[in-house]
Amino acid sequence: MAYFPIYIKSDIKEDVIIDDDIVLQPMTDTDKLKAFGSVWEEQADGSWSRVKNENEDSIALREIALGGAGFAFVLSRYFNLLYSNYWINTSEVEKIKRLNFAIKLLKSGCSGFSVGLKIGDTFSEPVILLLEAYWCKLKTTVLNYSDIDNLKLIYSKIDLNNKTAIDIIERYNLATSNIAIPLENRFVDLTIILEMLYGPKDNRNELQFRVSLLIAKLFKNKFNGSTKDYFDEMIKIYGTRSDIVHTGGSKKLTKERLINLIDIARESILLYLKDESTFSKENLESLYLND
Repeated sequence: MAYFPIYIKSDIKEDVIIDDDIVLQPMTDTDKLKAFGSVWEEQADGSWSRVKNENEDSIALREIALGGAGFAFVLSRYFNLLYSNYWINTSEVEKIKRLNFAIKLLKSGCSGFSVGLKIGDTFSEPVILLLEAYWCKLKTTVLNYSDIDNLKLIYSKIDLNNKTAIDIIERYNLATSNIAIPLENRFVDLTIILEMLYGPKDNRNELQFRVSLLIAKLFKNKFNGSTKDYFDEMIKIYGTRSDIVHTGGSKKLTKERLINLIDIARESILLYLKDESTFSKENLESLYLND
């Protein structure tokens, strides 16, 4: 059985079945001591304090001390592990990748899986299972009981054999990870996702205008916003991208603009997963040409 720790904001207080053989469980203090060696709690000011002493025989600390297979990764992610308050247990590790994508797409947030501990009946013999780490500059993901049905729906739509969809989702996952990538690169990668979805399949002329207009129209239809507001935001995003591409940076690259772009990319991916035909050449042409 493999256990993948995660830190989320949640009102979930009991086991939740996500899929066959994949369960979200609140971590007990006993679990945390055995796995990570200590128990930490977030304080009102956002800082963290240790509330229970270290267990030197914990799995994570033993892995670090012995220099095991996952030594470097566990050490680099050790404090992320300490803050974990839930974990997923499963015997089918491949499902974790799908669930990780689903959590990242559910809402804009930093929560995700960075390491797993494969443990037997004696809670020992870990095998470190590497996944994309999460990006700590985003807020912690809120995942409550009310979100579970939508999480399951997104999870069910992710087909690891759909190369086009997985290429797009992996690019999004990387752009929002905490791997050492400059913000400018993240920004450009997120706009590439939009062009992969909305861009013309052959003629690439007027790409900026076309993508901006299509997003504005589709989002107005799906989310009842203002076409002009969506279009204006996309033009600003493309202006920032142009600065980055031509000068290597942009004073317009603010956290707010990056978060807006993340949300547009995330919602677009969800629309694609729900119905790929929305992004067919014929449907995009019809949307582009009609008021």
